[in-house]
Amino acid sequence: MLLDCSNALLIAVKKKQSSEIVRILNLFKTFSLQDALNQLISDTDKKVFWVNVYNSYFQIIATENKTKLSANQGSFFKSKQLDFLGLKLSFDDIEHALLRRSKGKFALGYFNKPFPKKWEKKLRIKQLDYRVHFVLNCGAVSCPIIYPLAVDGLELELEEATQAYLSQEVSVTNDKIVLNQLFLFYLGDFGGRKGLKKMLLRYGIVQEIHLKYKFKFTEFDKAAKLDNFVQK
Repeated sequence: MLLDCSNALLIAVKKKQSSEIVRILNLFKTFSLQDALNQLISDTDKKVFWVNVYNSYFQIIATENKTKLSANQGSFFKSKQLDFLGLKLSFDDIEHALLRRSKGKFALGYFNKPFPKKWEKKLRIKQLDYRVHFVLNCGAVSCPIIYPLAVDGLELELEEATQAYLSQEVSVTNDKIVLNQLFLFYLGDFGGRKGLKKMLLRYGIVQEIHLKYKFKFTEFDKAAKLDNFVQK
């Protein structure tokens, strides 16, 4: 039920179905932490649910609070704005605690928080999947396109989203691999510089000859860009 609701909510947000959004948000409030523990069993379940929830709530809240988002982005992401499952969560909680398995926000993916909370350990994924970075949308120009995820077909959706983002944001120019700072912010999640190059090679973004090139990280464009859904 939670998984279906998360997918339905994001689709309703995409289609701007106001009454359906309100209905599902109210339904979410009836679920408990135990419901989540009973229903979100596998990492597949958790990735689908938390990515859909993050993207849905972000679009809803950011659309209603554009001034707050532009005035202080740091505060916006750490503010406890999501109230459901008996918890008060921030967007940072979902991204770094649950989808990145308690990684430190500013540790470039190399260090975990020393004392994760009990609910965090129960609800977080067991194994980090770097592809979540290519489906999680924080409302900026440099963010990836939003995909409403479902358990059936998740692997295909993650692969498609990853290929699309890499093709758009990475290029090889003047003996440099040029890519935006998202890849630097989460460098450890990709396995460091060597792991990042292996990933780019796997997706056909670079060739073997380019593996000796150095990275050039360009600015991550934080200008607001909401309602950026995949068109299909």
